[in-house]
Amino acid sequence: MYWYFVSYADCGFKEIQEIMIKSLKITLLYSIVYVSCIFPSWFSSDINISHIPIQESGRVKPLDTYARNQLLLFYGKQYIDAKDILTIKE
Repeated sequence: MYWYFVSYADCGFKEIQEIMIKSLKITLLYSIVYVSCIFPSWFSSDINISHIPIQESGRVKPLDTYARNQLLLFYGKQYIDAKDILTIKE
């Protein structure tokens, strides 16, 4: 990473700060991938996306419950079929 900052020696503080933030994001991404490869048991397969907690109006609820409540609010039903999605887009 030394060559990366040497080539930007003439840049101002803002440019160097942006480069450092970009480098930090890339490093964090690689770290997450590395940890998930070494410790796959940490990422259990019985957890799916519907278990992600969402906070709405001070309450914490599962993503599935939040999504169903939003559908009920907007469309008057908790589930949408695939053919219903096509009619919504038109």
